[in-house]
Amino acid sequence: MKRLGLSLLILLLTAGCSWLPFWNSQNDLQKQEAAEAEALGVNPYLWQATLNKLNFMGLQKADSHSGVVITKWAKAAEGSGESFQVTVNVLCKELRADGLKVQVSKKNGASALVSDPMLAGEIEKAILAEAKAILRNKAKVGN
Repeated sequence: MKRLGLSLLILLLTAGCSWLPFWNSQNDLQKQEAAEAEALGVNPYLWQATLNKLNFMGLQKADSHSGVVITKWAKAAEGSGESFQVTVNVLCKELRADGLKVQVSKKNGASALVSDPMLAGEIEKAILAEAKAILRNKAKVGN
């Protein structure tokens, strides 16, 4: 009887924790997130949030390994003659406020390019808020 109990104990310990469904779902979610981050090369939440927020402008370049997104030139308003282009660099694999750098270039017709740091800051805030929302929604779905 002792041998049977010891054998069962060893079997359970070597079989892992598959009998704990909560443990497995948490581990699976963490493994999936790690795989996504590794496949992308950057934080998946910042990346997805950047694409969500800038997709309306049309994308000229989106490289998930380097974390660079460049939009096409988009006209600001009818008749204004101003066009904008946004460049976003996702800098790390962690979801951090300083893990994102946004630059906005502006031109008026054929005039020289100028940067717009105030608009860049607003876009950065919007992307970070979207990334947090994606993370919250994923956590709700995962529970």
